[in-house]
Amino acid sequence: MVDTLEWLKLGYSKANATRVAEYGLPDNTQIITISTRPFGTGRKARKLEESIHMKYRKQRLSPRKSKRFHTLGGFEECHPVDMLDTLTSELKK
Repeated sequence: MVDTLEWLKLGYSKANATRVAEYGLPDNTQIITISTRPFGTGRKARKLEESIHMKYRKQRLSPRKSKRFHTLGGFEECHPVDMLDTLTSELKK
């Protein structure tokens, strides 16, 4: 039996591959980038990310549960897959 977990990770980064490595995910983890959006500054990107996380904080996955897989960081920014349309819409605003 294959253990499959799926969730969405919302975050900003200048270099996705470097950022993903910083999460400490298992080696067999498959990462799929669903959406990107350019920003003029990291400050603007962080501001949008923080506002989305605040707006949907009650829908996020349990950081305790996510920490089992994000061993180094990023475990507080995960959402269930069924929020894909909602989060994508927020990024397009």
